[in-house]
Amino acid sequence: MYLARGRDVDRPAVIVLLDGDRSGDEARKKLSRGPHGKPLIDEALVLQLNALPAEHVTSSRPHGVLAIEDLIPLEVGVAAVKRYATAFLTSAEAKQLEGLHTDDVTFDGDEGTHEALENAAARKLEGFHLDKVGLARNILDVLTHDADSSADAVAVLDRNYRTLFRELGSRQRKALREIATERTTSKIKRLRKSFLLDHPAGATGEQATLLIEDIGAALDNSVDADDPRIQLQAVRRDFALEEEPLAPIDDFPAFQETLQSLAYRPVNAAQDQEL
Repeated sequence: MYLARGRDVDRPAVIVLLDGDRSGDEARKKLSRGPHGKPLIDEALVLQLNALPAEHVTSSRPHGVLAIEDLIPLEVGVAAVKRYATAFLTSAEAKQLEGLHTDDVTFDGDEGTHEALENAAARKLEGFHLDKVGLARNILDVLTHDADSSADAVAVLDRNYRTLFRELGSRQRKALREIATERTTSKIKRLRKSFLLDHPAGATGEQATLLIEDIGAALDNSVDADDPRIQLQAVRRDFALEEEPLAPIDDFPAFQETLQSLAYRPVNAAQDQEL
């Protein structure tokens, strides 16, 4: 998370995908208790695989999805194991796995799809190890070259991953909105601070109008920016900034207080920033 966020002022939008097992639970707890007890990321931007909507996901694992491999139908998984064996094992070893079928795959205890596939193959070929990256690559090969022979299973896989990407996409859009808000908020704060440093005791209507225009230009086109725009219009009106643009603002302390009260939509709660 620290590497993803970085230390730059303009930080990237980040979402997190975690397994639904105990390790995923522990990782989620750590994200919720960062330095000084503050969350490292908004809880709404974290997705654990066991939280995928069950009505839209079909898994061969009896107890549901915990790991990314649990989204893979066994028919595709078995075909990928055979391709894996052909690619990485001797021809004699690969031949021993030619008879591997989905019926050979069983789930013991809390085993996931990856472990179940590995154990099924190991019962036919002693010492067999199924590398996760190698499995993933061969799943892609199955989808590229053998999709027609596993059409029903591929359709299930497609539905599963569409569900996953839909959930991730929703979180990504939220993260992008929040980071855009954070950047806008930071810019407005810099403009306001600079103005108050340059004009500690007073300013003309024209000088204040330029500030209001700069703040307005920093706002985006979202609904969240509507309220700040209304506030800016009220400042123009209440302090008659355009009636006598070269004259000093009558009640400058009140103008300063109004500037401090200008508010934009709350930034990512995990970063606990205020305008």
